[in-house]
Amino acid sequence: MREGQAMAWQTLPVQVAPVLPGTLPVLRWFATERGFAGATH
Repeated sequence: MREGQAMAWQTLPVQVAPVLPGTLPVLRWFATERGFAGATH
């Protein structure tokens, strides 16, 4: 983390924005692993 950045623990679907493009495959992986159906963000 860099100075001035915020961090938040989230559950699916994540409610924070913006969601970085590199995070989308990870969110899909988490959703599949947990049997979550629906939008991840």
